[in-house]
Amino acid sequence: MSLWCPAKKGIVNLYVPRPTPELQRPGRRKLPMTVSAGGETATFAGKVDIIASSPTSSIEVEIPVDSPLLKALEKADRFTVTVNSEQVVFPLYDADVTALLGLCRKS
Repeated sequence: MSLWCPAKKGIVNLYVPRPTPELQRPGRRKLPMTVSAGGETATFAGKVDIIASSPTSSIEVEIPVDSPLLKALEKADRFTVTVNSEQVVFPLYDADVTALLGLCRKS
């Protein structure tokens, strides 16, 4: 899992590698991804990336930097990602989400 952003663009990208054949169905390019943290939940259109030479795939979403979900991540110790019926919990111990959001903000 990776939280990253192009500096000063106002978005945060959440990238999740998904080693599952479900994402590799032909023609599947978008899939909803639900993210929950600290009482906030939001669903985004995830972009599916299929690696033909590998049994893995990934999904990535763009989250507006002012999203209440990202504000909740600043105080949370974990967050949950749900794609289809698969749910994964990621810890945030020692993650400096506040600094990341500062780099991502437009001004």
